[in-house]
Amino acid sequence: MEWKSHLAGGLIAAAIGMAVIRGTGPLEMVDAFAWTSLFSVIPCVPDIFSRHFRTPLTHSLFVPLAVFLFIALLAILPTPDLYGLISLEGAFFAALGLASHTLLDSFTSAGAPLLYPLVGRRHLHFPWFGPRMRYEDGISHNTLQAVAVIVCAVALLIELIGRLTGSL
Repeated sequence: MEWKSHLAGGLIAAAIGMAVIRGTGPLEMVDAFAWTSLFSVIPCVPDIFSRHFRTPLTHSLFVPLAVFLFIALLAILPTPDLYGLISLEGAFFAALGLASHTLLDSFTSAGAPLLYPLVGRRHLHFPWFGPRMRYEDGISHNTLQAVAVIVCAVALLIELIGRLTGSL
């Protein structure tokens, strides 16, 4: 899957995450979108340097858990705030970005090593329809990216209306 599609998936995950935990922490919506998007493309970094090498560790569900625990630990310790990114809410959105990457890769025909260190079977597919999906055409990538743009536009519009009316 293309990095742009993972970025789009991260934006959609951030919008869903903001809807779920709206207003419970120090993180602003734009910061949450940027933080989640950054972490949704981090597993693509090894692919930039080598087309033949894909590490299964970055596509495991244990990585979002480890990142959540690491950032949550930093939030407990006396560290700089960094615009609310080092907080429990920041840890949630970082883990959400990584999990969205893994989930999107599990939709592909190749699958993803969801439980990499524990399960001997290397790649698992999303149940029922994951192995049947193909992303070789540009239509599925473009559709996912267009949906992400629409979701972000709607989320930003809701945020703007809420700030103008003073209800958020």
